[in-house]
Amino acid sequence: LDSTSRIMDPNIVGSEHYDVARGVQKILQDYKSLQ
Repeated sequence: LDSTSRIMDPNIVGSEHYDVARGVQKILQDYKSLQ
């Protein structure tokens, strides 16, 4: 069971939370790439 994909499923968490979570992931990735 891939819990990450289930948590990130917009049908389960709701599209608003999904967008926020994706935005946070992108920020974290950008931050890591700057280090």
